[in-house]
Amino acid sequence: MTTRRTPKLDRYRATRPWGKDYWRRARCDEVACPRHIMGFEVVVPIGSDKDLYIRNAMNPMRTREGRSILHFTTKEEVGIVTFAFPPGQQCFNEHLLPIEREPIFLHKVGTQPRVMDFPDFMGEFNESAYRLQEARKRG
Repeated sequence: MTTRRTPKLDRYRATRPWGKDYWRRARCDEVACPRHIMGFEVVVPIGSDKDLYIRNAMNPMRTREGRSILHFTTKEEVGIVTFAFPPGQQCFNEHLLPIEREPIFLHKVGTQPRVMDFPDFMGEFNESAYRLQEARKRG
């Protein structure tokens, strides 16, 4: 009886860790946000913090004169209000874009990741892919 040896699984990944060193805040139009393109609605209870946030001066999206830079229509029903925002406005989600910086290249065998520079990363990745292809050919 022969035992079949299973090769170690190598994992290669180019990544950008979370944080200000690799990401920056972005506007809706920079990331093609669907809410920015098509418009959106927000439904909240009347008198709630979110209702007051959108309606009054606590809203940071105001000009120096105190006018809101948000454009919306409201529709009030029993206990709830629907704010309808037309296309072309910033939504309330936070969008991020990667900073023009090289990602971190990781090679992981088992549980320990190893940070590598790009040439070494590509060399080991290619060798690993070749070994895997040869193992598949052998069966």
